[in-house]
Amino acid sequence: MEERVSRRAFVGGAALMAGAAMAGLAGCSSSKGQPAAAVPAGVPESWDKEADVVVVGCGAAGLGAAIAAAQGGASVEVLEAAPEGEQGGNTRVSGNMIMVPDTVELGVTYQTELNGPYVIDEALMQAWAEQLIEALDWLKDDVGIDMQQGKVASPEYTEVKGSEGIHTYIADGVQAEEHLWTVMFEAASKMGISFNYDARAVKLFFDPATREVFGVRTEDGRTWKARKGVVLACGGFENNPDMLMNYFCSEGDAIPFFSGTPWNRGDGHKMVSELGVPLWHMNSYAGASGMFRVQSLDSGMSSWPNFKSKDYIYVNAEGRRFMYEERTSTGRHGRLKDEAGAWALMSFPSPSHIIFGQAMFDGDPLMTVESRSQWVARIDGYRAADTNQGMLDAGLFVKADTVEELAEKTGYDATTLAETIAKYNEDVAAGKDTQFGRGEAYYGTYVGSGRDTGETRTGEQVVVIEPFELLPIEPPYYAAQISMVLLNTQGGPKRNESAQTLDWDGNPIPRLYNCGEFGSIYAYMYNGGGNVGEAIATGRVAGLHAVGLDPWDAA
Repeated sequence: MEERVSRRAFVGGAALMAGAAMAGLAGCSSSKGQPAAAVPAGVPESWDKEADVVVVGCGAAGLGAAIAAAQGGASVEVLEAAPEGEQGGNTRVSGNMIMVPDTVELGVTYQTELNGPYVIDEALMQAWAEQLIEALDWLKDDVGIDMQQGKVASPEYTEVKGSEGIHTYIADGVQAEEHLWTVMFEAASKMGISFNYDARAVKLFFDPATREVFGVRTEDGRTWKARKGVVLACGGFENNPDMLMNYFCSEGDAIPFFSGTPWNRGDGHKMVSELGVPLWHMNSYAGASGMFRVQSLDSGMSSWPNFKSKDYIYVNAEGRRFMYEERTSTGRHGRLKDEAGAWALMSFPSPSHIIFGQAMFDGDPLMTVESRSQWVARIDGYRAADTNQGMLDAGLFVKADTVEELAEKTGYDATTLAETIAKYNEDVAAGKDTQFGRGEAYYGTYVGSGRDTGETRTGEQVVVIEPFELLPIEPPYYAAQISMVLLNTQGGPKRNESAQTLDWDGNPIPRLYNCGEFGSIYAYMYNGGGNVGEAIATGRVAGLHAVGLDPWDAA
């Protein structure tokens, strides 16, 4: 408790701001007192807008940075790629909870175990744990949010060292429903912070010799001067198929679909590439069970499953079953424990399909149209249809009266697909799935990040899939392409404990910060609420540190 109280005295930010000022002046000594005439070529002589701090992104990280900077007396411009009404990034459709350790020691122990073979600098790990605890107090005391301990993912990996000190917290007792984001956004809106929509940042203005950053250009050509610093809180690259293919997909894997914001397209990664900074954790992401497209055949926008019948199977690129289908619901943010004991990310062969019968089709709708944490359900305009018939009419489902017709419409070999369905139906008639044991009780230590029982989890083996009766797949047949669902990416530029973006030598890029999912410390296994908590914590630190800098154009 003494450790917690000493940090509480730190929450107001005065100590951090004082330290930031000293560190900032040391890191930007070449720019202190620099006259405007000395700005290098390529930097605009005039700007469309200016502020002390320019924040790119309006999720938890961006709001954390903007609020903290404004509390420190800075003027703030927030640039948001989405149109007004669709701002908020993945935070808006997340569980809206934050993971916070009871103590720094337990937090470091737990996250070190979750990171597995990926080694994080000890000082950064310490700062991460400290900042999560400070952020919880900051939300309570300085922002005025009633943060209450939750139950979901509290913790998610009960069998891991340090898990006894891991908890999640929710605003006003409301989990998901964009509640925490809404409260933070409303608080920021009352502080005079300027929010700019349809303002996708695409370029940083910087000195090519020193790499000191001066501002940002948006896609529409507008320029934004940052007198003290630029905070990149622009999320990941979930909606960038080229980056997904380069960083995630092994040979034969399908490109993951996504369920979060469609506005995360890797803009930050492109901007910092001109600065030559190292990227880390680019192959790490949080995921969920596989599902199907709901917007168009050209879009990866997907929906959570809403299965109301068991007459379905998953088939791979060869038209054969490849798993116990319900196991996708037992994943821990997309990870399943393999035979070697490693928590491997779920992957779906490319292409994969769900094949289902009339009972499933009649259990309308197959996709979730109302959800507490899903973009297509929370934000209007991202579903082709709300019914299974509508999905069929939109071409997202296909229907066939025979296996041969189904094979033709899905591109499978008719003989193989017929054998797969016939074999499964034979097993159903016999009352036992001889391939994967589907229908039998499945044991584990966790019931899923979105399925809370209200009971304390101890790491003991429990039934996580109850036994159920198998149903045959009968004509007419239906099919839809399925893939892994991606919640968010974790990779981006490396940062230090002050959320400053680092170069290859570990030195801060002057006046440039990155926070949240854009360069997260989460490299392997992930606990629910971790991203939102880290986003708020690192955003707050970035905002306070930037406030402590002298403006680069001071006379």
